[in-house]
Amino acid sequence: MIIRKFDDYLEAEWLRQMRSPKPVSLITCDVDNFRNYNDTYGHRAGDYCPVKTADIIKGSLHRVSDIGARYGGEAFAVIMPETDVKGAPHVAERIRDGLEKMRLPRRKTPVETGSRDDRDTK
Repeated sequence: MIIRKFDDYLEAEWLRQMRSPKPVSLITCDVDNFRNYNDTYGHRAGDYCPVKTADIIKGSLHRVSDIGARYGGEAFAVIMPETDVKGAPHVAERIRDGLEKMRLPRRKTPVETGSRDDRDTK
């Protein structure tokens, strides 16, 4: 998905969420060390890594309203309308699990998940 379209969708869902009691969740995924990965394993492997990462993210989303996109060099993001702070970590875990199973050669770095409910900070 094109970043501009992703930003527009996020803004629309955020505004819709502000008018209704239904939540919207955002997952961000940062794939560390893309440049080092390219340098270590070559550009062909470096080109394959974000494509495969996007495939795993897309495959982890089960609802048509959930969308994911590459959001910059090493970053990916997922918008999940009507998904609350209890549901979002389950999707993040599916993504994390898929990335772990991808078994790309890499240095030992942890794959972590977490969540936060901004409604608690108001």
